[in-house]
Amino acid sequence: MIRLVNSILSTFAFLSIILFLFFLPVSAYSQYFGQNKVRYDDFNFRILKTEHFDIYYYPAEKATVEQAARMAERWYTRHSKILQQKLKKRQPLIL
Repeated sequence: MIRLVNSILSTFAFLSIILFLFFLPVSAYSQYFGQNKVRYDDFNFRILKTEHFDIYYYPAEKATVEQAARMAERWYTRHSKILQQKLKKRQPLIL
């Protein structure tokens, strides 16, 4: 009888240790900090200011940005009429 109890207790202890080890957090190994560091160049942004938007763009995209500015203002007008909401401040757009 005592052997049976000792056997059950030792089995229970073994299973408890296995479960405990199973639920321990595993430390996360990742790459060395800063190894894939992004190197930024100087961005040559321009800003086109419309009535409701500040549009940030590169100089090579000037013609496209002017069209996008007209469309943004047009859609803002439609949006504000339909939903009856106004913007509280100028909104940035990045193209």
